Amino acid sequence: MYELRFQTRPGIDPFPRASHRSMRLIATPYTDGKQLRVGFGGEVPVFPPGFTLAVTLVGVTAGWGVDRVWWVPLSGPTALPIRVAAAAALVAVAMRIAKNARAVLEGVGSGVEFTPVNGIATTGPFAWSRNPMYCALLLIPIAAAILMDNYYLFGSTLVLFLYLDQVVIPAEELFVPTQVPREAYMAYSATVPRWFSLGIAQKIQELKEMKCPM
Repeated sequence: MYELRFQTRPGIDPFPRASHRSMRLIATPYTDGKQLRVGFGGEVPVFPPGFTLAVTLVGVTAGWGVDRVWWVPLSGPTALPIRVAAAAALVAVAMRIAKNARAVLEGVGSGVEFTPVNGIATTGPFAWSRNPMYCALLLIPIAAAILMDNYYLFGSTLVLFLYLDQVVIPAEELFVPTQVPREAYMAYSATVPRWFSLGIAQKIQELKEMKCPM
């Protein structure tokens, strides 16, 4: 559902004397404040899975067009069985991560697809990443790049990463603390990275603390 509202510059009367330059008509998805708005005018302009599909298709088209017209060789694994196996493995990992993340979110009373947030997920894949489902999404164009021997799809992966990292995740990080205990969320954010960690940094810190006890 969408609502129409007027946005004006501070101190300017939006009625008869206001010029069209000082007033804009904005379509804003209606929200009750319990979840992020997705779509035109919302905090998340494009649904992430849809954005993933779009950039993957663009990469496939670009790779096919350049290779077909200008015969630019695309590097990567050349044996088809190897490419198929590697791509299938990445897709399987992505699906497993997404499945486990969904289960953990539902277990704390929250959900996926920008549904209301009722709890903080900190176990399972959320123990090593605050955004495991987005990590899973990034594996899709990478799998397509390997399967199709198309390095243009790595460019699609970069575009997807920038969209998630600069648009979607910052909106979530501002929104979630308004729905759950802020202190608990900040403590979780301080120990678990936005993307992923292999625990190396934590091990180094633990070794430093062992050598230099307070």
